[in-house]
Amino acid sequence: MALKRSADDSFDLLDDLDIEIELRTRDENPQIASYIVELLQEHKVLHWRELMQLVRRRYTVSVERLQTIVRDLVYSNRIVELPCRFFTLIEIWGNADLASLIGVIEKKVQKLGLSRCSPPLASAKHPIKIRISRSNKENKLTILHVSDQYQELI
Repeated sequence: MALKRSADDSFDLLDDLDIEIELRTRDENPQIASYIVELLQEHKVLHWRELMQLVRRRYTVSVERLQTIVRDLVYSNRIVELPCRFFTLIEIWGNADLASLIGVIEKKVQKLGLSRCSPPLASAKHPIKIRISRSNKENKLTILHVSDQYQELI
């Protein structure tokens, strides 16, 4: 039940005041994108869950909007989407030892308790194909394919 206002209410005094309201547009997308790049420089590889948690601690952003920002970063070749929604920087991917990168991904699969691969956010191109499966209460990462160009690095 709402309280009714009477003519004697002190709130009527506020009607005569000039109140200035500042409306801000939500134009933080470039800031969020650069923050994502900073996070990837620091962590080297991040899964979508980790990325979402870290960004949402700092910015108020919906999942859909964050997906759009990440897609834009992938399509503009600023970041690389690896299988199972893992992300890294294009520079790290180009200079990385693939075996160590796969080792980091294996640790993250265990840490996050991932039991399957999620579909990609963007139509990213990547030379490795992986599968995550659960067996004997342990999540396992399996490398299904590595392109011939990167085969010698493993």
